[in-house]
Parts: sequence; C-alpha cells; structure tokens
Amino acid sequence: MRILCIFAALALASCAAQPQTSGTAAGKLKVADAALQGGDPDMALHVADAVLAHDPTDVEALVREGDALVALGREDEAALSYQHALALRPGSKEARIGLGRIRLKTDPAEAERLFAEVVEAHPNDVPALVDRGIALDLQGRHQAAAASYRAALAVQPDDTAAEVNLALSLALAGHARQAVAMLQPLAESGTASRRVQDDLAVALAMSGQTEAASDVLSPELNQNQIATAIAGYRALQVDP
Repeated sequence: MRILCIFAALALASCAAQPQTSGTAAGKLKVADAALQGGDPDMALHVADAVLAHDPTDVEALVREGDALVALGREDEAALSYQHALALRPGSKEARIGLGRIRLKTDPAEAERLFAEVVEAHPNDVPALVDRGIALDLQGRHQAAAASYRAALAVQPDDTAAEVNLALSLALAGHARQAVAMLQPLAESGTASRRVQDDLAVALAMSGQTEAASDVLSPELNQNQIATAIAGYRALQVDP
C-alpha cells in the first residue's frame, strides 16, 4: 500500500468471550476468501451474508463482509461491518485493520490509533506496522513513519511495501536522493511492478531529476500527462 498523499497528488486483546465459527460456516468463509483472492467480491459478499443470515454475531463473517464491501467500493457499509465486528470482539485484529484502512482517507489520526492498537497487541505484525507508517506520513510525521516502516523491515527485511513506503516517506521529509537510491534497485529488478517504477519517478522528480523521471513515466503517459505528473511531484518537494 503506497502513501495516500502521493495518490492524491496524481491503492486489543479483549477479555470478552469470542464466538466460534462452526465447521460449516468456516468452510463457507474459505470460499469467501478464495473469491476475494480471485477478484470476485460479489461472490465473497454473497457467502458472508449467507453465514450472517444464520448467525449475525459471526465475527469472521462480518470481517469478510467488510473486506468484500471495500473491494466493491462500498466503504461506508464496510466500516459498519468492521465496527459491528469490533463491538462483538474488540480484539479482532482483522476488523481493526480493515476499519483503519478506510479511515486513512478521511481521518489519518484515527487510523493511526487503530493500527497502533494492533501493533501494541501484535508487535511483529508487518501490515499493521506499514499501515501505521502511512497514517503517520499523512499527518506529516515522517520521522515516526520511517521508524514504523523500519520496524516492519526488521521483522521482514524483504517486504517491498515497507521498503517502498520508507523511501517515499524519506522523499517527503526532504531526502529524495536517498529515496531514489532505495527505489532504483527495486524498480530495475526483473520482478518490479509498474507501481514501483512510478514511485521511482516520484522520487526522481522530487530530487530535481526531471528528465530521468520523464523517462520512467514515458511508457505509460504522453508528454502532457508527464509534465502534469512531474509538476505535481515537484510540488511535494521540501528542503531536508
């Protein structure tokens, strides 16, 4: 997950009793998981709703319902599903992360609180550490964000999301050349996604290397689009 402000410029333990999912419900939720992984959120939603029709307190089904609604772009409804899950089981890590990712777009401070609670209970949870970093970056707290990304990399050194977000965080903090040095090897690897290359273009533009940024963007954008993108990236540039 990349830092959301870059997108805009241009993707606790509870003492309460925890209800158990029946074998039949668990089997259905495996189908929902497969549907989500296969890009069919409508099917996942149908399955989760079928489980909830039988047991409205099934926390795992509520989380799958929320995940499916997010994938369908129905985030307000998804938030209600996650909140319902948390009301039933305050320690649900999955519900807390799901709700936090929705809140990133509208209330990064609240998102930070949600992710911090997950990290408090699960200190080595890499996705939560990365998401907490994103929430901190969105509040302009880049030093704290970088520390969260580095904590994620300490747990999982090859986590690309943590490394890319750390680089972008450094760029936003005025260390764009350091970000370029981090992103270039990733972008030039044989397995690099287009998104990583776009992130390299961000760092290049912020470091003043506009011609190199243009070269990176040229396979997917025309010259007018490149000029607009680079102007947006340069507007993010700050002095270290």
